[in-house]
Amino acid sequence: FEGAHDAPWPMGLPLLILSFGSIFVGYLTKDLIIGVGSDFWNNALYTHPQNLTLLEAEFIPHSIKLLPVIFSLIGAGSAFFF
Repeated sequence: FEGAHDAPWPMGLPLLILSFGSIFVGYLTKDLIIGVGSDFWNNALYTHPQNLTLLEAEFIPHSIKLLPVIFSLIGAGSAFFF
């Protein structure tokens, strides 16, 4: 472990910029690819009528959808500070 180090800035900075770009572009265009009623996948993905829990998960409150993000940030923060 003594030889492990972070990437140098000339390599790390472009990777950081690309990561933020991919996150924001993915968030802005997610409904085009995986939204309800999207024709992107056409008939490639079949959902049996008895297994509609994935469709019902689209309509849960936004605060519940944010819980994994909140707990991830809490975990990362506690790992950083402790």
